[in-house]
Amino acid sequence: MCGLEPTSLPSTSRNPVDAAAVNALLRASEPVLIEVAQQIQGTDTAVLLADRDCTVVTTVSDASPVESALEHAGIGAGTDLGEDVLGTNAVGTAAELRHGIFVHGDEHFLDAVKGFSCYAHPIVHPATQRVEGILGITGFADAASPLFGSFVQRVVQAIEQRILDSSYESEGRLVTAFQSATRRLGGAVCAFGDDFNLSNDAAENLLEIADSGELRRLATDTRPDEPLHTKLTIDHHREIAVTITKIPAAGAVVGLEPLWVQSSPVPRRSPSMSSSGYVWGPRLKALREAHGSVSITGEAGTGRTVGARELAKPHPCAMLDAADLPVEEQGRWSTELIKLSETHQGVLIIENVELLPPQQRTLLARVLANPHPVPRVVVTSLTGPGSAELEPLLARCTHRAELSPLRERIGDFPALIAALTFELTGHNRFNFTARALKALSTQPWPGNLTELRTVLARALHGRTSGAITAEDLPPTHRDSVHRALLGRDRAERQAIVEALRASCGNKVHAAESLGISRATLYRRMRTLNVS
Repeated sequence: MCGLEPTSLPSTSRNPVDAAAVNALLRASEPVLIEVAQQIQGTDTAVLLADRDCTVVTTVSDASPVESALEHAGIGAGTDLGEDVLGTNAVGTAAELRHGIFVHGDEHFLDAVKGFSCYAHPIVHPATQRVEGILGITGFADAASPLFGSFVQRVVQAIEQRILDSSYESEGRLVTAFQSATRRLGGAVCAFGDDFNLSNDAAENLLEIADSGELRRLATDTRPDEPLHTKLTIDHHREIAVTITKIPAAGAVVGLEPLWVQSSPVPRRSPSMSSSGYVWGPRLKALREAHGSVSITGEAGTGRTVGARELAKPHPCAMLDAADLPVEEQGRWSTELIKLSETHQGVLIIENVELLPPQQRTLLARVLANPHPVPRVVVTSLTGPGSAELEPLLARCTHRAELSPLRERIGDFPALIAALTFELTGHNRFNFTARALKALSTQPWPGNLTELRTVLARALHGRTSGAITAEDLPPTHRDSVHRALLGRDRAERQAIVEALRASCGNKVHAAESLGISRATLYRRMRTLNVS
């Protein structure tokens, strides 16, 4: 699939280097590797340390023949040992399996490395369980030792302990800085570390979940010797003053001050605002202005009907629903379809076409085959089991749009909740606390937008304004179901989902469009829970 042949040669990594992660790995490994260098003297072996993307970051040897042989094979600092570049090998395969593995001689895929035997083991952060790198030892195939495994495992344990100690040390510095800022600044204060967040009650209730990613991005770009002062817009119109202080090798402390207390009243949103704009975004306008038939697919509750009605505006709309067939004569339904396809002057929406019997499906295919239909035809269907049978029918549509399930739209939650709240209440006098938004954004949402609307209606019932907290949500939706992705992880997950969708699920093409290897794509999909 990757175009790799046994005669291929190792190559330098094409993946962008995560400098911060590599530096942290090197800091934790350096003292241990100094000791390793002494232990392997005269053994004709070499030790390789790779980052989590299988790129070699450093090697340890004593100028032995095996080091020269590795250099001759093209393996050294910067070499990509991922399975998609090197085939089966100890480092790349250990990264895929997340456990230690021996690869001997001819078990390697590339001819260039079949003269070696290697053992490699992942370096896993003891607290986060995230793979931080891979450590391997290699020697000539005829001189491999069964002790390679126990030796590498012992070295990996020492590195993991140093990673944990370093994590505790950096977290301690960040906690101290957070406590100092809380006493000094008062008000809302939060802090961002590599693997955890801190916030006082004022900050917890002030921040919307969508702002956490932006704050993390700003914190990453802040210089350690120069605090950043800026403003951030939340809830579409309100501003907070932001002060970010970088804590070297630990994270950042952020002070937040709401500015709307002194600001002038904000104009109300137009009553025409609806959730359909957030369901479709710019795609709705583009499809509305285009010509030809449209198929709209998606899970139940993703807004297929609402989107189809919005797409029809401002033209007159006629609707047929395949779900009516069990209670209606098939002949009458077919007659109505033929009549509307010949006489209706606006947009004809045909819903739930996956429920159509073969005869009506054939009839609809004829209607869609007309190159210049009088009404513009829009069909909707569910995705899921059996949807492949619809491909011959949907392929006749000029345009196709698939609506993303709600669980893949974490970044859109503040806007979606604001729009649906406005639709339900007719005003924007509500705001959702960060805990409420986090609880909502981490639900699985099998009912998608329909379920979200129902949950919001229950939370808003009997209230006229004010803050909606997690305690106001129905009991079934108060607690986070899975880890909420923050900032960079959320943006990376969205980029992967969009690349996979654009490539129709072809992971090789998706990886190429993202500028990463296929092995890296697989690893990030597992980490970010992309199905």
